[in-house]
Amino acid sequence: MMAALTFLGATIQPSSADVRPGTITWITTHIITLQSTGQDGRQIYYDTIDEIRRVAGHPIAGSLSETQTYNGGLIALDIRNVANQRVGVLFINPHSLYIAGFMTRTNVVYYFMDANPIVISEMRHFASSIGGRAVEAAITGSYADWNREISLTGGSPQEAYDASDFLHEAGRLYDIIPYEQNSRFRRIVADAMNALSAAYSEGVRYTSWRDRAGNAMALPLDGSEARVYTSQTRELQANTVSFSHYMYEEREILRNNNPDFVLPRPFYFGPQNGTVETRRQIERFARLFISDTTK
Repeated sequence: MMAALTFLGATIQPSSADVRPGTITWITTHIITLQSTGQDGRQIYYDTIDEIRRVAGHPIAGSLSETQTYNGGLIALDIRNVANQRVGVLFINPHSLYIAGFMTRTNVVYYFMDANPIVISEMRHFASSIGGRAVEAAITGSYADWNREISLTGGSPQEAYDASDFLHEAGRLYDIIPYEQNSRFRRIVADAMNALSAAYSEGVRYTSWRDRAGNAMALPLDGSEARVYTSQTRELQANTVSFSHYMYEEREILRNNNPDFVLPRPFYFGPQNGTVETRRQIERFARLFISDTTK
């Protein structure tokens, strides 16, 4: 067990193994820079993703891991600017890797309508521990809901980003005006989550999502943007549950054979990513999958 840390006034006991019950049991900080970041901005982001993968994942074989069985706890992602000022806090479910909610500057903890009940309980407990309050976010944590909200309000989901976009969207959540006084609450959340889930949820699961978000993190504030949402990355995201189910069923075969062993059943992602049938092929696409999709 690592030494206790203080996070937003609460004492946290980080774990170097599983994220255990007890509210926030791991804190990951990502500092996003806006200078000519180049490889530095990309590598800082990669290091953040590697830490989340390490904390949430249990090794299976090679570079593949599965998430832990969930019985409580959260990963807190503390997003900061180059001056080390907090611009956002996200809460990640260590089992599903979905972002379960976020916190504002005034210590309001918002959880998504479809968040795991245990996650909601942990977020409520954390909010209470820092003298804040937990509130339902009036929107689900799903791409379908976010895209619907963006469309209904006359927009289209952003597909390309630079580092400043991620900082901006995290900051919009951190400073968001409550739903009751803010007619654009749902739209702000939808825009922000479209960006932040790409970087900190899909980027944890899939290599190409991580690499594309990393390209965006490497761009300085000069008007350039890197395309993150493509037909290839969208196809991977659409297959997350079915692919995780497949991996969960095949994990013992993967564990006990060489990387080029042909699995009894291949997995077909679709026309953009094709079929995988060996561990080596799978490792080109994925790093971490949900251990049990029924949970």
